[in-house]
Amino acid sequence: MPEYTDWILREDRIARLTLNRAQQHNTLRRETFQQLREITRRLRDRNDIWAVIVDSAGKHFSSGVDVRVIGELVGQQAGAFRESLRDLQNYLDEFEQLEKATIARLHGYCLGGGLLLALCCDFRVAATDAVFGFPEVKRSIAVLMGTQRITRVTGVATTKEMVLLAENFTRSARGNAGYCTASCLRRSWRWRLSGWPKGSCSYPRARWQSPNALSTEATSYRCAKVKT
Repeated sequence: MPEYTDWILREDRIARLTLNRAQQHNTLRRETFQQLREITRRLRDRNDIWAVIVDSAGKHFSSGVDVRVIGELVGQQAGAFRESLRDLQNYLDEFEQLEKATIARLHGYCLGGGLLLALCCDFRVAATDAVFGFPEVKRSIAVLMGTQRITRVTGVATTKEMVLLAENFTRSARGNAGYCTASCLRRSWRWRLSGWPKGSCSYPRARWQSPNALSTEATSYRCAKVKT
């Protein structure tokens, strides 16, 4: 199995993908995105893996995109700037389109690009200490890599509030708002998560009806994860 500097991948029927930059509060540098693409393509080709749990080492899920990545964008010409943003967004787009159930396990800071990564997952289970937001707006930095992800999950009104006011919030303070499928104490992680992927994996796999037919499972995931 390949080894990655920024991620730990445990392959099983229910795979576990752990962001492993705890000393940097799990910020997302360019290498993090590149490795995520490699992992996504590896998981995509593994028919024996049915679901993926995404979590992070340390105290926080992710405090957002590394400032050095943002610094690379500053001062670029318009064309180069758009291309750089498109590259970053494509990394998340590819992960979002993974035709397997994905569950984000969130705790501590889940900010900026870290929140957008979580929104790429099908389900989000948040610990009671999870904090969400886009603090980069207060530093005159635009929300990058797809505000459509926020709109699709929470609606236009909540997205405007998040992007324009840049106020951090907890699940209890805002209610559900679509960000979280469920919440629990961190000590209840194993119990809270055990039912979802195992329940999905207990269903029989779709069988090929003909050499040219698409499996029901692949079609369902493709339809559910179509980009808007």
